[in-house]
Amino acid sequence: MNNYDVKDLDQAEGGRRRIDWAEREMPVLRSIRERFKKEKPLKGLRLSCCLHVTTETANLMITLQEGGADIVLTASNPLSTQDDVAAALVNQYEIPVFAIKGEDKVTYFKHIRAALEHMPHMTQDDGADLVSSLFFIEMGRFEKLEPSLAAWAQGLSAEQRKQMLANVIGGTEETTTGVIRLKAMEADKVLKFPVIAVNDALTKHLFDNRYGTGQSTVDGIIRATNVLLAGKNFVVAGYGWCGRGLAITRTRYGRSGNRDRDRSDEGARSGHGRLSGHADDRCRQDRRHLLHSDRRFERDRQETFRSNERRRACCQLRSLQC
Repeated sequence: MNNYDVKDLDQAEGGRRRIDWAEREMPVLRSIRERFKKEKPLKGLRLSCCLHVTTETANLMITLQEGGADIVLTASNPLSTQDDVAAALVNQYEIPVFAIKGEDKVTYFKHIRAALEHMPHMTQDDGADLVSSLFFIEMGRFEKLEPSLAAWAQGLSAEQRKQMLANVIGGTEETTTGVIRLKAMEADKVLKFPVIAVNDALTKHLFDNRYGTGQSTVDGIIRATNVLLAGKNFVVAGYGWCGRGLAITRTRYGRSGNRDRDRSDEGARSGHGRLSGHADDRCRQDRRHLLHSDRRFERDRQETFRSNERRRACCQLRSLQC
């Protein structure tokens, strides 16, 4: 393959091992992959994907490839790109990847251009950079594009720009920012193909925000600071799905914290992640348990002290008698 831009292909073997490790924790995707191998539902379709280039995304790309899709993957966030994973997708699975951890803005949009040149039938986006660039190019709004991307787009004929958009039959958008941008485009009547707002699915909020961000944020704080969280006061400012997940996860590290009032949607009020009710009761029970344990420890300590004093007095008495 020569259609890629990654940091170092020599990292491919390490990336492959990490992809395999992540796949063990993705049983649903694994079952879909087995079905895709037989049915090939995406045969003949070109997909351009602008996503976080991680082990989980890599398993998604491999699954889509097994389904017959012709894929190009670029990074939606250069800071989350895992270079060994990008190398493995190119070297081991022959999936074109354009992603380098820490890439600058010019390189980022150069990679967006590579995804557009793929002439996709479907898009997968995380932040709507790919889709918005596609529409700005079609409308001739070159001033909205990054200069290097605009220079390339201006070299295309009007027919080429229209054809680029005409090929697309649909797409997906993963995150809040992208959904907001797409809804604004829909309101302006410039969104010309359907996009599934994955961000609006309850499963996404639960697994990505509540459980995923809740765990990874606390894990990142521990790794960065190397402090013991038990007994610390932990303040969560903002109480959406991510904030609730962070608060819930925090209760498992000593269960001490401050929280904002839950002002979220109906799903959250029904108990999906708010730190109230049973969670607060559990905190109070734990505090009572700890208080009881402390009192019991102090009682045992005093009893041990008295026993030691009696033992010492007996020894002194015996020595006097001798």
